[in-house]
Amino acid sequence: MKMNWFSIVTGAFLILLGLSMILHVFGIHLPLVRAAIALIIIYAGVRMLIPGSRGSCKAWSKDGGRSTAFSSSSVEHAGAAPAEYSVAFGSQKIDLTKADLSKGDVHVRINAAFGSAEVRLDPSMPVRITFSCAFGSVKFPGGSAAVIGTNTYKSESYKEGSPALLIDADAAFGEIKVVN
Repeated sequence: MKMNWFSIVTGAFLILLGLSMILHVFGIHLPLVRAAIALIIIYAGVRMLIPGSRGSCKAWSKDGGRSTAFSSSSVEHAGAAPAEYSVAFGSQKIDLTKADLSKGDVHVRINAAFGSAEVRLDPSMPVRITFSCAFGSVKFPGGSAAVIGTNTYKSESYKEGSPALLIDADAAFGEIKVVN
């Protein structure tokens, strides 16, 4: 039997309501019902904001895995075309090791909102990552990390004016991990 999100949320709400009533009998007052109502409101808001999540609440991945929500995906970026990758409430592995810099810079945008993205890079490739974090984190090769604000990371092989992989990364309540 396949359960949808509505069944899960409704079932969780009823369990919390019953638990709250039982605890109340023993003189324990926890705001479980208020917490459950708050979770339902957050859930409804998220469903309204994420494209494709209205109606049935199925996990989705579109554009060949470039946009992922409520699931996980893996995608490989090969060539010189610009691209954008987004993940919300899920995880995504993005392989950028085959980006083609022979024709100039390759621009890639990565967004992680309430999800995680793992970005694989060729260690010898010149890379500049401009990142912005809001209640999220961006982790770089070598162990450095950023958790709030805007900054830039440059690989050792990056030289201003030479072709490079240029990444704009945004993490809002999410995580982007860059690995070699």
